[in-house]
Amino acid sequence: MVRHRRHHVIWFLGILVGLVIGLAGARPLAAQGPDPGLPRGAAYRGARIFSERCVQCHGTLGKGDGPMAGQVPVRMADFTDPAFAESRSPEAVFEVISNGRIENLMPPWKNTLSESEIWDVTAFVWSLHLGDLDLNAAALQYQALCASCHGAQGEGVGQTPALAQTRWLAATDAEWRTAASGPDHPALPSTDPAALRQAIAFGRSFSLGFNLSQARVEGNGRLTVRVRNDTTGAILAGAVVDLLVFEGTTLITQRRATADTEGVARFEGLPTDSSWAFVATTVHNEVPFESGLLQFEPQQTELEAPLPVYEPGARLEDLRIVRAHWVIGLSDARTLDVGELYAFVNSSDRVYTGELDANGHRIVLSFELPEGATNVGVEGDSEGMRFIRLGNRMVDTLPFPPGQRQVLLRYSLPVQDGAVALGHPIPYPVDNLNLLAPDIGMRIEAPDWLRREPLKTASGDYLNFVITNLPAGSAPKARLSNIAAAQMTTTAMTSGGQVIDSEARPGLSGLPWVPIVLAALAVVVLGGGTVFLMRRQQAQMAALPALREQQKQALIHAIAELDDRYEAGELSEAAYQTERRLLKARLITLMRDEG
Repeated sequence: MVRHRRHHVIWFLGILVGLVIGLAGARPLAAQGPDPGLPRGAAYRGARIFSERCVQCHGTLGKGDGPMAGQVPVRMADFTDPAFAESRSPEAVFEVISNGRIENLMPPWKNTLSESEIWDVTAFVWSLHLGDLDLNAAALQYQALCASCHGAQGEGVGQTPALAQTRWLAATDAEWRTAASGPDHPALPSTDPAALRQAIAFGRSFSLGFNLSQARVEGNGRLTVRVRNDTTGAILAGAVVDLLVFEGTTLITQRRATADTEGVARFEGLPTDSSWAFVATTVHNEVPFESGLLQFEPQQTELEAPLPVYEPGARLEDLRIVRAHWVIGLSDARTLDVGELYAFVNSSDRVYTGELDANGHRIVLSFELPEGATNVGVEGDSEGMRFIRLGNRMVDTLPFPPGQRQVLLRYSLPVQDGAVALGHPIPYPVDNLNLLAPDIGMRIEAPDWLRREPLKTASGDYLNFVITNLPAGSAPKARLSNIAAAQMTTTAMTSGGQVIDSEARPGLSGLPWVPIVLAALAVVVLGGGTVFLMRRQQAQMAALPALREQQKQALIHAIAELDDRYEAGELSEAAYQTERRLLKARLITLMRDEG
């Protein structure tokens, strides 16, 4: 059960960090001087970003041989070439990643990645041309040739310049070599080119983290966690507390401490930079509990956090849905995508642990699925660790403590004769349920719903229907028709066309309109409890421009695949022409957006 909770935490951290990624951009480099943030970037973090965003063009190993390299009008750079750094500096690499080279179809990433993330990628790209360089041997050469003047940590000795300065990021390897062997530099004990190359490479590590192959969990931060039973008021002396340590969205390590007689568990030596986050967890009566997201403020080294636990005993009657939204989207003329967002409340002071079914599955929350649903999933649980599918329903297995819980269920429904019947039972009482569908020509028959004013969102107007005060077991229904015509209207639009996310999965979660609409709901109707959706919307909106080339290639590939299926006799003439027009319209829309 603890693993289930961790996965939820990782998703939440990903959304939170997405806000930073979406809003941050590249800022000008400082010209020179010591920088407390040095070394800039970390190659291990950059490797993750590179594998997610760069390999399509640059290849898995950075040789410039990715599957899309042939579409670029120039020959791709080979980052593994030892000569790569002769005429390039880390700052130059940073600038290209930040601002792109549109003439070469290299997108700018400064509005998608934060400055620190671009330095991470820069550090990784820089590491590739070093090949099999032995960093231990490089450290020895640096100590022998350079440390007496520049310092063991690049801090500088006397009037000798420090190497732990941002200004060295603007120098190429050739410029470093010339400076180290030129007449203005003291004579070196050795002029062996290989030894000098090793010393220079290690000298680089004081300003650029190309040699950082793993995270270092160290610092002067102290975290105090107080464990208390909020049902009984008892202090939990002896409780075992695990601290999950995240860098960005990645779980780096886990530390453990035992609460003292005052119920306090202490953790020391923690990094306090804003890129680090922590979650304290404990288990009480076999139920996991967590503290929520913990971070140090700037200049803060002491942090305290409560970790409440509760006794079991909440009843099913203590649960209700205070807000629910069914959001409709279209991926093509044959598929309707549905997102169901539920905000639950456990109004008791105890944990609801659910019931065990005949097969031993713990059922805490249950979500009915309409007949024919495909691509079923829950946002934030892609591995299926916490949520499991049992027949025609999706089940949440995580015990529900007092307070709120939000769940975003997604699935797709087949369109038959241009229409879809939407509806299923809801096992819980619902205070307010909205049905939202894009106002693009679909007809909606919802006799039991009240029609309200359309919602205006960043992705256009949405038709708005509402039902209030539904008793448990109600089965609201609606029928959507004229879907094929509505889809063609969407793809023919000259702006705001639907695009394909680089991390898309089948169904709702891969569509960019999902976070946009839900972010709008956070402002218009959901309230502050769903601000996290705004964060995801901002991050994905910022990411879209940089993904357009990949999206265009995906559509071209889909058209080619469709042609092959038609030639193989798998499609009728009418079906082939209809689908091809649809794909072509989406491609044209995307290219117009590029313009």
